[in-house]
Amino acid sequence: MNSLLAFFICAFLLFFVVFLVANSYPDNTLNYEYDSIGRLNCIESRSNRECYQYDPQGNLLSKSNEGNLNGKYKPIEVSSSYDAYGGVQGNQNWYYQEWNGTSYKDMSYKKGQWLGSSPVTLFIKEAMHPDETDAVRKWVAPKSGLVRIAGNVAMYDAVGGDGVNVKIMKNNIQLWSKKLNYNDSTGYEVGLTVAVNAGDSIYFLVNKNGTNLCDATRWNSVIGYLDAR
Repeated sequence: MNSLLAFFICAFLLFFVVFLVANSYPDNTLNYEYDSIGRLNCIESRSNRECYQYDPQGNLLSKSNEGNLNGKYKPIEVSSSYDAYGGVQGNQNWYYQEWNGTSYKDMSYKKGQWLGSSPVTLFIKEAMHPDETDAVRKWVAPKSGLVRIAGNVAMYDAVGGDGVNVKIMKNNIQLWSKKLNYNDSTGYEVGLTVAVNAGDSIYFLVNKNGTNLCDATRWNSVIGYLDAR
């Protein structure tokens, strides 16, 4: 009897320790998003995003775990912004632009870099840097369908400055945004699922926040169409 009791006590203590460890890391911090009438829209961590949809009467219609769609969908026609990088606008449907607060403008390619109108609004393959204008990668949907937007965004120069603001837009609708601290070399995992029509634009914007010091940002954006299994 004493041996059995000792076994259960040890098992309980082990479970308790595992529970504490699993919930002690800062990456488990959750952010909650609510709509204008107070309904829970999304629960987000650095690596996962769970969202809820309601009917006009407020009844829950669906719940989607955007951090793990592999069980429900099969990514096809996947396009990586890093793989598409080169000296031609529109390669694999990716474009290099700047945003001045009112309009987008194509950048010019010179000696391996895309250059904007501001001195250090520019792209190299591994990084995008804002200045007085925002650095913008744009992907244009070649066809209609459901797409998954993924990839990690983090500081490339995590040594100084005041960080950057990053966001994703579908046409003129904001889908996602974050503030990156100057020393955040870990960043955030993007996990969004959105329906697109042929010709829709997905924008990935980096804004300098206050100053442009050390604002190079690493953002390998990946987009793929999703087919139900």
